[in-house]
Amino acid sequence: MFGKKNTFAFFTGVSLAALGAATPAIAQDQDSGRITDEIVVTAEKREASIQDVPIAISAFDEGKLDRLQINDAQDLLLAIPNFQFAKGNFTGVNIAIRGVGSKAVGFSVDGAVGVHINGSPIDSSRLFEGEFYDIQRVEVLRGPQGTLYGRNASAGVLNILTNRPELEVFSGNIEGTYGNYETVKARGFVNIPLGTDVAFRLAGFTTKRDGFITNVLNGNDIDNRDMYGFRASLAAEMSERDRLFFTYSFFDEDSNRSRIGKQLCNTDTRPFPFNQGCVDGPAVVGAPNASATLAAQVFALGPLFGAGANSGLLPLGANTTAGATIPRGFRDQATPFEPRHRATEHFYQLEYQHDFDFGTFTSLTSYRQDDQISFVDYNQIRGVVTFAPNAFLTTLAGPVPLTNAQGVFNPALYGDTNNPASNVPFTYDQSNVEVESLTQEFRFVSDLDGRFNYSLGGIVTHSEASGDYRVYSNTFTYLGLLTGSDPRRNFFSSETDPYVLDSTALFGEGYFNITDDLKYTLGLRYTKDEKSVTDRSYAAPAPNAASLQFGTREAQFEEITGRTGFDWSVALPFTEETNLYAFYSKGYKGGGINPACDPNVFDCSIVPRTFEPEFINAYEIGAKNILNDGRLIANLTGYYYDYEGLQISNIVNRTSVNVNVDAKIKGFEGEFVWEPINRLVFDLNAAYLDTEIGSFSSIDELRLNNNNPAFTLVKAFPSAANCVVNTAGIGFLQANVPAANLGQAFLALCTPNTVVGTPLQAAFTAAGLLNANGTVNTANVQPGIPRQLEGNELPNSPEYQVSFGAQYTFLAGDWGITPRVDYFVQADSFARVYNDQNDVLDGYDQWNASLTFANESNGLYANLFVRNIEDEDVITDLYLTDASSGLFRNAFLLEPRTYGITVGKRW
Repeated sequence: MFGKKNTFAFFTGVSLAALGAATPAIAQDQDSGRITDEIVVTAEKREASIQDVPIAISAFDEGKLDRLQINDAQDLLLAIPNFQFAKGNFTGVNIAIRGVGSKAVGFSVDGAVGVHINGSPIDSSRLFEGEFYDIQRVEVLRGPQGTLYGRNASAGVLNILTNRPELEVFSGNIEGTYGNYETVKARGFVNIPLGTDVAFRLAGFTTKRDGFITNVLNGNDIDNRDMYGFRASLAAEMSERDRLFFTYSFFDEDSNRSRIGKQLCNTDTRPFPFNQGCVDGPAVVGAPNASATLAAQVFALGPLFGAGANSGLLPLGANTTAGATIPRGFRDQATPFEPRHRATEHFYQLEYQHDFDFGTFTSLTSYRQDDQISFVDYNQIRGVVTFAPNAFLTTLAGPVPLTNAQGVFNPALYGDTNNPASNVPFTYDQSNVEVESLTQEFRFVSDLDGRFNYSLGGIVTHSEASGDYRVYSNTFTYLGLLTGSDPRRNFFSSETDPYVLDSTALFGEGYFNITDDLKYTLGLRYTKDEKSVTDRSYAAPAPNAASLQFGTREAQFEEITGRTGFDWSVALPFTEETNLYAFYSKGYKGGGINPACDPNVFDCSIVPRTFEPEFINAYEIGAKNILNDGRLIANLTGYYYDYEGLQISNIVNRTSVNVNVDAKIKGFEGEFVWEPINRLVFDLNAAYLDTEIGSFSSIDELRLNNNNPAFTLVKAFPSAANCVVNTAGIGFLQANVPAANLGQAFLALCTPNTVVGTPLQAAFTAAGLLNANGTVNTANVQPGIPRQLEGNELPNSPEYQVSFGAQYTFLAGDWGITPRVDYFVQADSFARVYNDQNDVLDGYDQWNASLTFANESNGLYANLFVRNIEDEDVITDLYLTDASSGLFRNAFLLEPRTYGITVGKRW
């Protein structure tokens, strides 16, 4: 029924002609002159030319990935219109397509972009930390997907297709790279036939380099890489109708990778207790006024527990970061605690195909196990305030003094093995996650002779994840010793054990050819997600914090979605071939369960247990055109989204509160490839994006009183929570309550489960802050004044993006010499829905260049490359921390200028 060549062309999902068709690859005839020959993709679960698929799709074969210097998933943002990628604060990532991304926080949050490896959905992966190697193709589908893929996706799909074994072919490749930052890389593969019907393929990579960040305290590099991975795969043609493919992938990293690049803050100079740490303003390197932080407040608790004037501790309201070492360069840090990052991943995949006379049945099974743990300095500064020796603590510590003569405090001597010895207050955080997931998908794709064809599928997913996010501080050990309690206490801990997802879906599409050139498509999907979270969250200094019990919360979501539309193949007067399409689709992303909160510092009753799903009513029209005798591809897309329930997160008093907001999105995309003469190729992508939030109000932690002079922000002591209080009432308290008591007095107002002491009740009542029965007057004391966000832009939604590339291949005997230059420019955007000054992500541009030498007859090649030629510090996203941390922002950066040489051999 199948010859081996045709069988494995279908099996791998790409013909040999397609491997270099998008733009010239090393293995391509360098003098071909035509760029439109069979760019084959499998986006619709069947082989088709990319020009015939009525979906906005970008595809990159291995040759194009190399030419565009796309080494990992983050690099895709320079080559795909309306595509955004940034690392997240808690070991995750945010991928956004057309303004639709993932801004909610929590284990149960689904990604807006479905990520697949060889068709198997994955919920997270080292794919975003490792590098591409032995890749057959990368496909990125823009717009809601669900009727063709296993897991639902409201924004689009990123599908990584790895090279699979070839029958009866012995082949291989080995290449090495050396570059700046002492970069040493190697990657390669070997394909080994085992008889005529079985083949084995082994591919791998290794990367080592110095860090991009310098620790100015000791000159060490931070954010280095030491990682490797390999992939072993086996393919067997068991009969003319039956094929089997198995793969095992492994990834390992042991680096001092930093989850964050730099911390930004416009320091708040107001006195305690009216200081929030950082205020709104442009992206400025700085540190919060530490009097607004929980760690500094704990540092000031010493005198309350008998340490007395000799404690060496600063008074309440003092800024412990005053005079601190804060390097201004984005690639410089002053950290007494260098980051650590450890990750491993195992991925198994088994695919079986059987060909019937009327179609192909596929069973796809995958299992993934992922473990990751990461430590980072929480504040990235070195303070000047020290743990001074004192008689009280020396007596408390017995024969071992709490601090030595230099004021170095060693928590390990007192049972706290988490914090290293330090002579200054010090805080760091730990993020770790363990994931196991199993998916089973069945598909059938018809191959009928008539006007009707179809695809049907079903998938079952079971995933379990556990992990925690903890913030450690030696000041809490210090406090524990002062109070005589257990010193091994976290600043903050959010623990999940486990999060369980059970998802079931049925999906399919039907295709009816009304005429030979006009096709109607109808797709439907049923999704049922069952989620369960067992977790707890607690924060110091509450004495019973760590004793909080784990609680289990459950949620279930189910929905029917689909898409419908027409595509028409026609030769217009100015084109050789045009595919016009118009579709309506309904995108869906499941809701979730809000993370736990600590009832000692927050009124958890006001936090919804769950947050709602997202829906997108998407309308899209497009035209895929071939012109100029096959030398020009011009693909155009326009779209409009009615976006219901965008999931966003606020960090409020050390918990994440996810809410939903509506929006409208519209935009345009153009993708062009032109070869005006043989071997001269131009690439151009252009995108326009307009987003607008609907009627919605929300409290902005950075501007808590919403610029309303009738209310003033106050800082509670010692919880470091913020709230707003009637300004007139504050004036009354300032005139009638000693200043030293104000911060602790506000604790009762800003923090639940506390009572205003009897001596202060009269003053608070007279100020209008307490009712006659002693309860808080919520008209004059509020968690914040909501802001109206209608008309604001969605996060990570730049108005325009343009990327341009040009290359020409010179022929010199058996060698082809190809210089290439690429340019990318992007407009400003925002990191949050509030669109404050501090939310601005500055627009940027970037130049890349390369010079490739290729000898096809001998399989030799070399590539000189440079990326980010102007060495710009580009911030891709920002994360605003919580009030108890001082509301600073973590910035995530693109790589600095990198350059080097790659040499390789194919056979």
